[in-house]
Amino acid sequence: MYSILIIEDDKRVADLLKTGLEENGYHTMVAYDGAMGLRLFQSHSFQLVISDIILPKLDGFELCK
Repeated sequence: MYSILIIEDDKRVADLLKTGLEENGYHTMVAYDGAMGLRLFQSHSFQLVISDIILPKLDGFELCK
């Protein structure tokens, strides 16, 4: 099963992505800010990361670096 990390500060958007992906058989985890996303990325194995750019604590560009 593929694992996907969703990093999105808008809970409504994050929930929509999570629901759609899980309905199609993917395992997902959600982070609501860049710092939390980085911690999850470092402690789990993901095949894909979907990230917003404008995030609290650590923006998407810095997160990708």
